Amino acid sequence: MSRVSIVVLGVATLLASFTASGCRKGGGEGGGGGGARSDPAAVNDLKQIGLAYHNYNDKFRKGPSNAEALRDFLGENPSLYQGLKDGRYVLMWNTSLKDNFGASTETVLAYQKDVPTQGGPVLFMDGSTRDMTPDEFKSAKLAKAKS
Repeated sequence: MSRVSIVVLGVATLLASFTASGCRKGGGEGGGGGGARSDPAAVNDLKQIGLAYHNYNDKFRKGPSNAEALRDFLGENPSLYQGLKDGRYVLMWNTSLKDNFGASTETVLAYQKDVPTQGGPVLFMDGSTRDMTPDEFKSAKLAKAKS
């Protein structure tokens, strides 16, 4: 991993930690406050997975096909790789930024496994995250695999 990637990963981790701990304490998004609140560690993990995905895509001009392909881009955090392997995090494999261009702020790239049934943190193609309820997730656009 290049020095630039390591610095960017460190900054993204720090920003994700601040965002997750500072912005999620109030009523949350969408008002009502009835949905599940994100675990800051899960939000941080999703942001790091997103950064690894973007770095992989920059190098190979396509999305990774599995956790093993993404492993070298996940840095020195083995729990990220394990989270993808054991299904704690669901990533849309074989997707490409090029194929999903234009809808990146609304297109789901990854999510914590319980989001479809319990709600929780979701990662979008542009690297942003937000909590979604199960109903919101059902109508969300998932990143398309390269055909």
